[in-house]
Amino acid sequence: MIKINLKVDSRNIIKELVITGHSGFANKGNDPLCAGVSVLAYSLLFSLGNIPNIDYIFDDSGIEEGRDNFLIKLLSYDDMVSSEIRGVTIFFVCGIKILSNNFKKYITFNIEEVK
Repeated sequence: MIKINLKVDSRNIIKELVITGHSGFANKGNDPLCAGVSVLAYSLLFSLGNIPNIDYIFDDSGIEEGRDNFLIKLLSYDDMVSSEIRGVTIFFVCGIKILSNNFKKYITFNIEEVK
């Protein structure tokens, strides 16, 4: 099962994203659910990378080691780009909700509001 844990602030801006596991829908390397989650997660990552004046941590080293871990943690940002960060966060959430609502046996999605 893929477990997706997203922490956002009161404005729905990403604070931290942790994704672990494998869906088990199909074999690794041929799993459309894992591919869908990966596309959304890396799209979020690359979108954040194109927004100026933000600082974040990214780690997917566990994937190569077989742990299936993916982490993005937003450290700081200029308030002038908050609407852009909010937009890419909402885009990610919408896509993940579609997958998790349609494949509940394979994907869990948790959103937590933090300060």
